[in-house]
Amino acid sequence: MNSYFCVILILIAKVTGNGNGQLCEQIRVPYCANLTNFHRETIQEAEFNAPGNQQQIILSKYESLFNCSDEMKYFICSALLPSCENSQLKYPCNSFCRRILTSESCQNELREIMTSPEGNEITNIFNCDVLYQESSNQCIRQPMEAQTINIHTNNTQTHTNNSSPFCEDTHYTIAAKHFASTWLVITTIPTILILLFTLLTILINLKAYEYPLQPILYIVLSHVVYCIGVLFRSAIGYYVSSCQNGEIIRGEFWTLEHAPCIIIFITTYFGMMSYLVWTCILTICLVFSKLFQWSDADVAKFRVVFHSLGWSIPTAQTLILMSIRESRTDELTGICSVHVQSRTTYIAGFILPIVVYTIATNVGIVLSLFGIIRTYTRMGFYQKHLEKHTLIRSIIRISIFLFAYTSIFAVFIITTTYDYIAYPSYTEVSCKGVNCRMASPAVGIVTITCILTSGLVSTIWIARTSTYTKWKRTLLKLTRRKRNKKCIQTRLKEVDDLMHNIGEITNLEVKVPGFVDVTHTSSYDEYTYSINSTTTTNKSEDAKNVTAYYCEVGNPASIFNLFNNT
Repeated sequence: MNSYFCVILILIAKVTGNGNGQLCEQIRVPYCANLTNFHRETIQEAEFNAPGNQQQIILSKYESLFNCSDEMKYFICSALLPSCENSQLKYPCNSFCRRILTSESCQNELREIMTSPEGNEITNIFNCDVLYQESSNQCIRQPMEAQTINIHTNNTQTHTNNSSPFCEDTHYTIAAKHFASTWLVITTIPTILILLFTLLTILINLKAYEYPLQPILYIVLSHVVYCIGVLFRSAIGYYVSSCQNGEIIRGEFWTLEHAPCIIIFITTYFGMMSYLVWTCILTICLVFSKLFQWSDADVAKFRVVFHSLGWSIPTAQTLILMSIRESRTDELTGICSVHVQSRTTYIAGFILPIVVYTIATNVGIVLSLFGIIRTYTRMGFYQKHLEKHTLIRSIIRISIFLFAYTSIFAVFIITTTYDYIAYPSYTEVSCKGVNCRMASPAVGIVTITCILTSGLVSTIWIARTSTYTKWKRTLLKLTRRKRNKKCIQTRLKEVDDLMHNIGEITNLEVKVPGFVDVTHTSSYDEYTYSINSTTTTNKSEDAKNVTAYYCEVGNPASIFNLFNNT
């Protein structure tokens, strides 16, 4: 059927409508009429619906395509026999057409037909550009051919045999999706709060986290980015992030309308890969420091190399996956990511990098432990006595990190591998009876939980007494400054009165017993301990500094006594 003829028919139908039914007639092609949920009437001009042997001629042309999948059969019937019901003419939707062309099940048949002598004539029905968008409600959507299946729990479950699932309950029930959405919020919010506390702990004590430990800062930052992507998905809702015109969002159809899905994909995928790469870099730094006995300064010389690798590798991975558009929304969680349906990309772009990074990290941690133990065994008795506790704490901390990191990602790799192996068994078009299995929501929940909790492993590095001491000092300093400000404000009047008593004195020297004299340039932040002034123009500022000092040490005595004793 010529594509221009399709356009003309659509325009005629839109302008004239159906009239009294003169343009429509009953479908007389059993091959299509017997399809589930297929429409009953088509236009009179449909060549495929004409009596005689014309039907068999057309069927023979499309025979290989009819047999490759049920979706292809439905599409061809809808294209050759457009719906003519309720005074409206409908051809297949643009998105339906594009999914059919990208479906893996019929690629070989399509290639064979395109190379055949009649290829141009047959493939005209796949001119997707002339078809309406699904949002217009003026076209035929991909059918939801549901089958009722008895699961082991004896409950009835609806399963949809679509190569590209709709947003309805294709592989998971609505209850499973609601639970997954709630679980995302429950696990992500505490995780990001703990990570932010870890980030603040490192920032207020940066000197303690110089190389070789500085990559911990970027590990935490990367996982915060991942959690932000998950929280963004939770904030905008499942259907905004996952669905477009009633169907699951897929990477090959990405447009500006899919901005939420694209943002979620970038933040979650980049955040996760960056976290893994920086963890590898941390172990490399530990190997240099503990095994090869490099000084902290020697390790820090490679910070440019570390930053180049830590940010460029995950960026390149993200850009490559975006360019090939092999990602799509996960039906259970609504997170846009590399999906198991894209079999090759799922292995090369998701499972394989995680396995490689995990193995590299484990090797680095084991080598670091070996280096620490070797150093300890080579120490003399007196040196062991001095550094024993420090080395033991390092061994314990690194061992806990190794166990936690390896355990989490071992479970993660197992669940993702299981999902990869089991996916074809519950997406087969020929799925029938008890042999049809739905996707297990437990597997998906465990997978996302492993990713979220993996970031908490980094908190092991701040579990030290110096962290408690630094936070205590910081909080005391903040509360003291607040108290000092109030104290100074209440004594300003005393300062003004004091200025009148000083009068024409040209030299004022205040010395506080127990402290070394400092010059007049000492600021409030340096806690002025003594003042030596020679001009009357600075008397007011001098008195304020003395007030600041007395507020700082908490001495309630009047500043009058200070000046009276000099």
